[in-house]
Amino acid sequence: MAVDPSELEAFVSDATRALGGEWSAPGGGVFVARFPEACAKALEGACERRLTFDRERFAAGADDGLEFVTTGAPLLAQLTAALRERGVLARAAGNGKPPGKGEAEARLGGALRIRNGTAALADLRNAADTLLLFTFRAVFQTLERFESLHGVAVDSTGRAFLFDPARLLTLSMTPVEPPAGSEGRPTASEVDPARAIALEAVRAAVEPERKALSGKLAARREAEEAQLTEYFRGLGAELVAQRAATPSEKIRAEIGERLATIDRERDLRLAEVRERYEAKVDLVPVSLLVVEAPTASATVALAPSGSVTAAIRGGPSSGAAPEAALARRAPEGERGGPGEGLERASSEQVGRAARAALRGPLRVDLHWIPLIDFLSLPPCPVCSAPVSEGSLCEDLSGLHLVCMRCTAYCPEGGEARCAAHLRACVVCATKFCESHVVACAAGHGDCCFAHRATCSKCRKVFCTSHTVLCAKCSAPSCETDRRPCIVCKKPFCEAHVSSCAECAAVACETDRRTCSRCGKTFCTAHVSTCFQCSAPVCETDRRFCAACRRSYCPSHVGVCDITGRPFCASHGRRCVHCRQEYLAEAVRPDGRCKACAALAPSAIDDPAVAMARHHRVLAGVGNWQSASTRTKFILTASTFFRRYRVIISKTDGRILEASEAGKLFGGEKPLSL
Repeated sequence: MAVDPSELEAFVSDATRALGGEWSAPGGGVFVARFPEACAKALEGACERRLTFDRERFAAGADDGLEFVTTGAPLLAQLTAALRERGVLARAAGNGKPPGKGEAEARLGGALRIRNGTAALADLRNAADTLLLFTFRAVFQTLERFESLHGVAVDSTGRAFLFDPARLLTLSMTPVEPPAGSEGRPTASEVDPARAIALEAVRAAVEPERKALSGKLAARREAEEAQLTEYFRGLGAELVAQRAATPSEKIRAEIGERLATIDRERDLRLAEVRERYEAKVDLVPVSLLVVEAPTASATVALAPSGSVTAAIRGGPSSGAAPEAALARRAPEGERGGPGEGLERASSEQVGRAARAALRGPLRVDLHWIPLIDFLSLPPCPVCSAPVSEGSLCEDLSGLHLVCMRCTAYCPEGGEARCAAHLRACVVCATKFCESHVVACAAGHGDCCFAHRATCSKCRKVFCTSHTVLCAKCSAPSCETDRRPCIVCKKPFCEAHVSSCAECAAVACETDRRTCSRCGKTFCTAHVSTCFQCSAPVCETDRRFCAACRRSYCPSHVGVCDITGRPFCASHGRRCVHCRQEYLAEAVRPDGRCKACAALAPSAIDDPAVAMARHHRVLAGVGNWQSASTRTKFILTASTFFRRYRVIISKTDGRILEASEAGKLFGGEKPLSL
């Protein structure tokens, strides 16, 4: 065990003065100890020593007579021998004497065994205390009677310690003369509070045994209760049958009173049975002994052991996690080699080490009473049992010691935790430490690393129960950001759906359509397919043929300039006169459209004729006839040898088509516009 140099310095200086010597400090880390001549034999003839407790000062070698004092130095053994020779230092040679330092260190230092940490003994101190040793007889009364003895020691602070009463038979103590004016017995004001504390401690100690006895008799009690219940039920059934058979109200009332009496008798007999089989215990005081007993106390510093690398790899210094817990971790090869394992665990392990360094070790106080060989151990925070062997639970809230029965291990990293600081995954129900779970953003608990998922849109962490995978790329999405397709109902992420321009519903890549006319995206419910070219077209841009009622894109449907109704290629006819295509019903059987059939003579000052005469070829032509459709003027004109056809836009007066043909030989040809 490493000892602080300051503690060694204090021991040597105190020992020097206790032996009658002088202690001085010239400076520079050098001390001078002068011992009396009587100590020459124990100190091997050297009564003046130049000492240092600084290793660097001694290593400098500037002073040949300088002696370095550290653990195991000869001077310490010489001082101990001199102190024992002078009677200043006492050893535990029997009951009633203070324990020696070595014995106290051995008893207190080995009291706690930490599976995943180290225990360093510090601040060892001896004292004496007044103990009231009570002996009680516990009398257990059930179907049988037996007794047991219990010893309780109460110290001056009111703490109660259980001990074996048989140890009182082996004690060898020296009687102490009572103070002047005292009868030698403790007063009632001193004993009564301690007796109450002792009674409570014994009652708590025998309660588990009493409950165990009652449990053993439970089967016999239940059988007797069932027998009594069946007996009284039979009596009541007979009376109930008699009451139902009699017509007399008086007799029925008497039977009712007898039934009530039977019920009361049954409850009384059942209570007697329960009382007879219930184990009872009486505590009878036997003796009281007041002693002055030496005690030893120490503070033990408990700290987690193991480096970051050892903790990750599960090496010898990473604590005593069970092999079963470590075996559940993935093999090193499956995690991508040793380097990747370190990188994945480094942040949490270094964070844990940093937290431990900031808060320091866990300090617990141990108290040993050699007289009754009682050692006070820290209680387990889970089951309240004294902890002699346990583990350090290193939660975010701090360190605390738990017994091995209440210790559990994280299946991912093997960290020791108490049951209260292991968190169950809401998906697999496996319990992990706080370093290997994350809180589900949906607020439904924690999830382990194997069942966590990060939403591809909001980047929050959820458990797999509150995320869905995109049917296209398998990216997780939370319940808020997932996008189910309105057609196939499958879930998708934001990147693989689009909103319908008509109804704003989302559709996946398979079930969405882009209009060939406007370029907008629509769901299949708001888009049609052109009957001719199969191109998708939205409801706004699609056209229905007035004859067949089929859907077409605007490129494969025309609008009749006479009726204003759309028509497809199969239901349109071209006029033999004006050469324009119309809905079939707007063309006469002779091949002329209704507009051409209505051609009428027009004067030269007619606006349509005036627009046509702007053409240089048509400027001197006469015999004009005109007709009109919704958007055009149809004009014809002729000379002695030739005839002309002109189509003019009503919107801007522009000549759309113009042609000429001979009257004798035909041969229509277009005019240059």
